[in-house]
Amino acid sequence: ICALFTDSLHSVTEFRMFRSFRVVRLLRRVDSIRCIVAGMVAGIPGVSQAVCLLALEMGVFSIIGVHMFRESSYELYGHFARGVLTSLQITLYDAAFSQVIRDLVL
Repeated sequence: ICALFTDSLHSVTEFRMFRSFRVVRLLRRVDSIRCIVAGMVAGIPGVSQAVCLLALEMGVFSIIGVHMFRESSYELYGHFARGVLTSLQITLYDAAFSQVIRDLVL
């Protein structure tokens, strides 16, 4: 509490940051947690490949959207970056998604 009010005690708050490394010590001691973390680390390559494929698919559909809707709605599909943003909004069901569909349909 004293470190909050005085500037000279920053080393105490920096020392408290090392408390977060207690979790790392816990990972070494508990076998079940270590097994869970090892499984998560082993799954990273597969998940990264899936993310790359989805990014490639989004890029392809963004290019198609730019070619189809460039003249009718330039603010949504004017160039590739806008097409990717619009596709991302549609994919994530962003609040602007309803406006995107409304503008394209009407």
